[in-house]
Amino acid sequence: MLRPLPSIRRSLLLLPVLVVACDAPHSTSLGTTPSVARVEIILPADSLPLGTALAAALRATDAAGVPLATRGAEWQSSAPTVAAVSDFGVISPLSLGATTITATIDGKSGSATVRVVPSPIASVTLQFSSVTIGPGQTGVVTATVRNAIGETLARTPIYTTSNALVADVSAAGVVTAKAAGITTITGTVGVVSGTVLVNVVQK
Repeated sequence: MLRPLPSIRRSLLLLPVLVVACDAPHSTSLGTTPSVARVEIILPADSLPLGTALAAALRATDAAGVPLATRGAEWQSSAPTVAAVSDFGVISPLSLGATTITATIDGKSGSATVRVVPSPIASVTLQFSSVTIGPGQTGVVTATVRNAIGETLARTPIYTTSNALVADVSAAGVVTAKAAGITTITGTVGVVSGTVLVNVVQK
């Protein structure tokens, strides 16, 4: 009858130990939770006009640069009277100025500066003082300039006329009729314009 060699018996006895030793690190790695090493706030723009809102994006990574979940981030504005920030990173401007928005995850923070700027001009509306005027007479163009939130702004447009032979217009909006016809007066503020027709009739 053949007997197992002593070396084979030793290998069989060691086999379960080797299997356990190889399996132990695998379970340990599954239980490891990566910690946040860096938090970054990403803004589509660093200026925010009054009357608008801006959604900030948030990125968190571990020490190896691997992205992590950003749920549970705490948001804060250094100047809440200038701009407020919601629990979801939506920034709402309240007054002109600058504020620093900070997001914190697991004790790690990231920040970005936002400047609140005036609301852009949305409309220029022109009105003429007379329905018709005769050659040699004058009339006045008045302008109403409003921003995107409906506020009236004290801005003077740059005036032009489409037909200077019919009537011209001064920088102050005074129209002087020259000959019978129709001309268009245009008032421009920035990139926004408004128009009004001036009808010159022979009287």
